[in-house]
Amino acid sequence: MVGQRGGEHPEHPGPAPARRRLEGVLHVRGERERVPLLQRDLLAGHGDLVLWTALNLVDFFFVRRGHYAITDIFSPEGVYGAWGWRGLTAYFVGFAAEIPFMVLPPIFGLSYTGWIPNHVTNGVDYSWVVGLLVSGLVYLVLSRSLDLAAEQEAIKASERELQAIDQETR
Repeated sequence: MVGQRGGEHPEHPGPAPARRRLEGVLHVRGERERVPLLQRDLLAGHGDLVLWTALNLVDFFFVRRGHYAITDIFSPEGVYGAWGWRGLTAYFVGFAAEIPFMVLPPIFGLSYTGWIPNHVTNGVDYSWVVGLLVSGLVYLVLSRSLDLAAEQEAIKASERELQAIDQETR
């Protein structure tokens, strides 16, 4: 209809249809309240991302100081192997340390509030800070046993391989 603002429809009072569809996509109806999907996904995944980020930052800046055998990173037979027990241990210790500090809103009828937010921080979730610090420190301590000198030959071989690839592309 001419003269109407975009999205309004004379037969549908209230929000525009596009807005209603967007609200439907972004919200899940629970028994008692609506929880945005984005919020749910961030809350469910923030611990994973924070712990992973802590391990990567500590490894890059404090353990290996930016020196990697690039060609070995994604190779299970490479110098780094398929799984690193130090990283996995630090990750799980960091996650366990987060649990008393977590606040998870009701998602599909389930929720969780740790002891610290319930009794000390007035409901504020500080689990990500705890996870970042604990997993980073645990990884730093466990990485003291790494033989970085043994990695040097793999780093040099990787650099030679990358230079050869660079020469081929020129």
